[in-house]
Amino acid sequence: MPRLVVDIAFGAKYEEATGLLWLFGVAMTGFALLNVLFVYHLGRRTYSVSWLLCAGAAVQIIGFALFHDSAEQLLAVSIATAYSLLAVYALFLARGAGAVPAPTDT
Repeated sequence: MPRLVVDIAFGAKYEEATGLLWLFGVAMTGFALLNVLFVYHLGRRTYSVSWLLCAGAAVQIIGFALFHDSAEQLLAVSIATAYSLLAVYALFLARGAGAVPAPTDT
């Protein structure tokens, strides 16, 4: 199935990329979860998570600068960044730093 998807989307020229699709899926799942959490906090007008994501972007850029010899390395950096950010976010919430006050009727 991955080969068919790559063939339809990009052509047979990119057939060797099919082995990377699952890694890409793992990486993007982490970033999708981060995006949902980020949008939730923006909706609640809590902006501290934004700084966490900015720091994560900087770490990812540094990771790309250090490890860029192959697509696998780039995906490994992305996976490590995404799931490290989710772990830091969980610690952030466990400490109560991301606590959102209950809405009040005004």
